Amino acid sequence: MKSSGFLLVAVLAGGCGNEPSPPLRFFFTCGDPVCRIPVRPENIPPCTAAQQAGQMCGPEGQTCDPSDACNRRLVCSREDPTLQRGGCPISLTAWKKDIRYLNEDERRRQHDALLRMPLATWRYRTEGEDAPTRLGFLIDDVGAAPCVQPSGQRVDLYGYTSMTVAAVQVQAREIEALRAELKAMRREVDRLTAARRAR
Repeated sequence: MKSSGFLLVAVLAGGCGNEPSPPLRFFFTCGDPVCRIPVRPENIPPCTAAQQAGQMCGPEGQTCDPSDACNRRLVCSREDPTLQRGGCPISLTAWKKDIRYLNEDERRRQHDALLRMPLATWRYRTEGEDAPTRLGFLIDDVGAAPCVQPSGQRVDLYGYTSMTVAAVQVQAREIEALRAELKAMRREVDRLTAARRAR
């Protein structure tokens, strides 16, 4: 009787929605917006052969470094951290507020700012002389801009890319206008040529 009573309670509990929580598994974190050379953090140990995405793990919150090109980490969790609120950057409207699209003048300002931006090559002071040179802009030359994070210490790659898209949009409109002008000029030349021949 006791065992059958326990079984009944278990069935009722399951029927009331008290489902067991998902098991702990390793999930990838977001990583860098743009993949680059892996950086080994000092406070996170390298992953072992058994520590792979999807594998069972424990304790919850355990983290290791898989030496991923995008600098993702593996974290032991019951849910995928990249799909949770505050996880990876999401560009869906439902996750944003105060949305306002750039008008033509604002796109032109981003275009002009991008064209004025000086580019340089360099090596970091922590790198040896045999390290390959890097290409980009220096925050000192740009100051506060959409391509610089609010801290003023790091580049905002998403903002940098969006500035480039704005410049491409401006130039695309200019090219279309020039094509239309050229087409109109050709029509006028053809008209004048035909009129001369008709004399």
